[in-house]
Amino acid sequence: MVARYGSRRWRAKTRIGALGTLVLAAALAIHPPEGRAARGQLRVFQDDRLLLQDGPRTRDATLDRLAWLGVDVVRVQVTWAALAPRSPRIVPRRLASLDGLVAAARRRGMRPLLTLSSPAPAWAAGRLGPFRSRRPSSRAYRAFVTQLGRHFDGRAAPRVDLWALWNEPNHPEFLSPQRSRRGGLLAPAMLRALLRAGGAGLRATGHGGDTILIGEWLPVGSGQPCGLCTQPPLAFARELLCLDARDRPLRRRAARRHPGCGGHFRRLPGTAWSVHPYAHDGDPLRPPPGRDDLGPTTLGRLHALLVRAARAGRVRRHMPLWETEFGVQTNPPDRRVGVPLVAQARYLNQAEWVAWRLGFVRAVAQYALRDDLPLSGFQSGLLFANGTPKPALAAYRLALIVTRGRARAAAVRVWMRLPPHARAVTILPPAGRAVRVRAPRKGHYLTLRLRRRFRPRGLWRAHLDDGSASRPASELLGG
Repeated sequence: MVARYGSRRWRAKTRIGALGTLVLAAALAIHPPEGRAARGQLRVFQDDRLLLQDGPRTRDATLDRLAWLGVDVVRVQVTWAALAPRSPRIVPRRLASLDGLVAAARRRGMRPLLTLSSPAPAWAAGRLGPFRSRRPSSRAYRAFVTQLGRHFDGRAAPRVDLWALWNEPNHPEFLSPQRSRRGGLLAPAMLRALLRAGGAGLRATGHGGDTILIGEWLPVGSGQPCGLCTQPPLAFARELLCLDARDRPLRRRAARRHPGCGGHFRRLPGTAWSVHPYAHDGDPLRPPPGRDDLGPTTLGRLHALLVRAARAGRVRRHMPLWETEFGVQTNPPDRRVGVPLVAQARYLNQAEWVAWRLGFVRAVAQYALRDDLPLSGFQSGLLFANGTPKPALAAYRLALIVTRGRARAAAVRVWMRLPPHARAVTILPPAGRAVRVRAPRKGHYLTLRLRRRFRPRGLWRAHLDDGSASRPASELLGG
């Protein structure tokens, strides 16, 4: 779950600012789907309250709806202190709801992703102000991960093959202190030890070949030199990987000034890096507030850093990125930071499309299905708190983006994400005949190029044979 920031609430608005809405020019001559349409990109969904806390009946109904929406991965945050509150041994009865979720998700063809994270129990870590993750023991964390790896090895419980080690380590709620009294970064060295310990625990229990996510970055940090201040993700990542400001390995005297960077650097575990690309105070496609912050369209900065880190032997090569948390809060109900309901639907489709275009993003995320009951929580669900659907529910199930080049006679490109078991989709241009297209045999993404022009006014729509419809989509410039 995303950290609650009190008065500093986050606005997960996603708008394609640089892609201004445009008059239409399109055609009905259909060309075969492009190569990118077959590339896989997973959908990750998280709603811990509905899936873990509200009982089996709510859990099963929620999973049924997620399967209908086309979700591939169900993410859940597994809290260390909740499972092993008083000793290193996990309390077996506290695994009951997690076992039920893993089994129920597997039956519906969805893969569970377990994020093994803080708060750490008091016996394994101290306290710093309001937070309970002060210098957690990496040895105790390895024992915790080892127990879960052994439990979910396919014998006592269904096998889990998606793992994430720690959550938002650049936020003091999850790992503290972030900095020393002199201002030097401390949390990256602690995380380095935790990652290696967690990776060792998974390897020891037969999960060495699984997908293991590291990072789970908060996208924006204040960077202030205090122990309870958030840190920018790229600066945190460089310190974690013992790289300088130019992404080069720290050496000799410079390395000794950074905790844990002296001597030989053992490659970190992990097969992918993950990030939570929420927007901070405005349009997420504008440049983030700092050079070391991340946004949906600036994930290339992290990708470039990882390429250089792989060359230096810090991580394995060709690591993809996963977006494991994302959401757009709405007004109603949140009149302070929410966006209009139709905007949420549009922004979710655009955010998924942007990730698809980047090419190195393996998964996109949605948090959550239903709004939180208190307004101080997150209002980024596809349903209101009372279960009434928002327009984003239909837009999420059948995503539609229409783009056009800048040239006057440029072809129109239609990008779609179809739900599972869809056999065909009917595309309705603003004018002219409807276009019926078969769903791709592999994957859920479909791209088409339409050339014949018609009157450039109106909105695009799409619908399936079962009556499900997309949101009305204007054309975007620059596709």
